Amino acid sequence: MSSLCRPSARLSCFRCCPPIRPAGYDHLAYRAEITRRLIENTDDFESGRWGSVITGFWCWGLGFVDRRRKVVGCLLHPSRNREDLRTLTGYQEKCRRETCPQHDIFQTLKEPVRQTLLGFVTDLDSFSFSSPQENPLWNLLLWGPEVLSAAHPHLAGDSALYRYLSSHPEPRSRALILSGLISRLASAGNAQAIMEQDFGARLERAVKPMIAELSFFTPDSPRKGSYVHRLGLDQPLAQFIKFGLNRPKTTRMAALELARGIETALDRLGGEFIPG
Repeated sequence: MSSLCRPSARLSCFRCCPPIRPAGYDHLAYRAEITRRLIENTDDFESGRWGSVITGFWCWGLGFVDRRRKVVGCLLHPSRNREDLRTLTGYQEKCRRETCPQHDIFQTLKEPVRQTLLGFVTDLDSFSFSSPQENPLWNLLLWGPEVLSAAHPHLAGDSALYRYLSSHPEPRSRALILSGLISRLASAGNAQAIMEQDFGARLERAVKPMIAELSFFTPDSPRKGSYVHRLGLDQPLAQFIKFGLNRPKTTRMAALELARGIETALDRLGGEFIPG
């Protein structure tokens, strides 16, 4: 089973490798300097010159893990050694525990969907694959398993649907709406509507008044409310409330009332996309 951290022998991601870096940081912007460090780290490790607990902004355990020195990865990982050497950096627990949201979504997808997505990154290297600016999967995966599982047969790299999904500024604000719409279109035998050239623009035009209507279901951050991710809601619903309606907090009662309103709005939206 492929993993987003190391989807193939020639490709890897080191975006979340410690230490923690500021928001917006991208390895690709410092490629020359990082490459030099990776070479030094690999040479030191292979020569037995190991570092100690990290105190700065660079992990001495990160290097090249292939003979051609093209694939970036953890030199201390247990898969490469008889034991887990990440204890030496002080970051073992973080390295073992932490994953990005895209990784977690990728793990839930069936293999045909994974292979469709990986087909968009076959030409990338470890730097480009680790870059949210260069790797389209960082955006595509945020649509979630419901959207991707339904849409992947239509996700050719030159399709309008691919361009819409890969370029949307916040997929989590639309995932619930799009998955609900696709389901209704499929039930009506009109699934091909998502492949039309103007589908993305048409959807955006229709969603804006829907969001304006649904906003009345959730008051602005009520004092007695809770953060939506703590309400036990299905994740697409929680993300729509947070990112689509810009409501980080609400009550469970309001959220469930909103869910009913969304279903009604989706029925109307489906009607707009179904001919006749």
